[in-house]
Amino acid sequence: MSPEETDIFLAAARADVVQKAFDPNDSDRLQQMVECLGDSRGMVRLGFAETIGKIGQPASPFLTPALLNHSNPVVQRASAKTLTLIAAPETISPLVHALLNDEDMKGSAVGDLAQIGEASAPVLLEILASPEQPESTKGHAAWALAFIGAKAKDYLYREINSEVVAVRAAVAGGFPGSVSCPR
Repeated sequence: MSPEETDIFLAAARADVVQKAFDPNDSDRLQQMVECLGDSRGMVRLGFAETIGKIGQPASPFLTPALLNHSNPVVQRASAKTLTLIAAPETISPLVHALLNDEDMKGSAVGDLAQIGEASAPVLLEILASPEQPESTKGHAAWALAFIGAKAKDYLYREINSEVVAVRAAVAGGFPGSVSCPR
């Protein structure tokens, strides 16, 4: 689409979302909106991300493949950031895949996992406990757990006596100032 056509498309989608007239079953329209996340204009990308974010979970099946496989890295990153707005637990697995396998997507993927919250805690703890994961990935996982914090208290309390130092440290980070890290 030309920039003018893209602007018209965005305006129509925004209006439909605001008026609650957007059809979440319109897969062609949702797919085109995801493709527009690759627009060269940052404000247009933001407009589509915010609009898709308001549509919510019906957009996740279009964003997830774009996150994992799109040929345009701009669309990949924008899809990850848009998934953060939706914070859908069903996207945990593809986000973990991106965190573990795509250097360019680590920050966006871990931010999404943190935004999802408590449902992400078990997999983040697994990453921390894994001897196969590099320290940089474990650092990302620890940050996400610290962001989630007390919302994941049940998972964190279960791991307070973990044999793995990185897990204990992340548990302590999840409750700043309130939990001591046992040795």
